Amino acid sequence: MRFLPATLAVILLATVPAVWGEEEVPPSAVELHMDQMSRDLKKLSRRLDAPGQKDACLALVDSALAANAACQKLVPASAGERSGKELEDYLALYQQGLAELEASLQKLRRALADGNMAGAAEELDAAYDLRKRYHQKLL
Repeated sequence: MRFLPATLAVILLATVPAVWGEEEVPPSAVELHMDQMSRDLKKLSRRLDAPGQKDACLALVDSALAANAACQKLVPASAGERSGKELEDYLALYQQGLAELEASLQKLRRALADGNMAGAAEELDAAYDLRKRYHQKLL
């Protein structure tokens, strides 16, 4: 049997995780929603100054708000490493961060809807700051 070089490469790459004994862990629902929020905010930061992008920007904020709402109903996988009072404190901090982010995203949405791009840029920066602060506390 004769293999083409590309076919051989695919076969070898497919066996790499099995050879190293590592399994790819699928992302949790929280991770997927957090990634969605990050992508939305990143796209928003690129479109914020572009003229005629108000509707697209509002759609990105709405998508980020929906992802945030979904995260509020879920428990992150890292919570499983904790128990008792530590778990309660961790989950309270997690919910507090999501609530603050939701408030910031709502302010961002209002600024965009009013055409206040300077205010929207400030709220976008505030959302990034919240994300950074809570990631440091929770991770």
